[in-house]
Amino acid sequence: MARILIVDDDPLFLEMVKDALHKYAETEYDSDWDLNVTLCKSAIPALEQITNNEFELIITDILMARMDGWEFIREIRKRFPQFDVPIVVVSAIGGVDLEYESMRHGASSWFHKPIHPKKFSKEIFRLIQGR
Repeated sequence: MARILIVDDDPLFLEMVKDALHKYAETEYDSDWDLNVTLCKSAIPALEQITNNEFELIITDILMARMDGWEFIREIRKRFPQFDVPIVVVSAIGGVDLEYESMRHGASSWFHKPIHPKKFSKEIFRLIQGR
């Protein structure tokens, strides 16, 4: 089973990414394991999810209320130093700033919104497989 946590304050984006991942898993990916996607609308409940579950990958938005994506990543690294899974940043922030900050915070990959569902899903599955 591949467990993915998606954190974004936009419920439509959450559902779109979840649907894209499931569609990719069904049509493009040849594996017998299940895809389990957990959705969180903010970083604070997402931290609780990480405490109670093991995830193979985390996808996070940056621009969120109360705790932004950069703070969320820092909290993951601080609270769960043994938690060495890929983190993918997705944001409307563009350009060099997103790339630089993503690398600085230890993200494995980053995407600008709007995303291309198939290209995005392909990268997510590549990261889960460690390729």
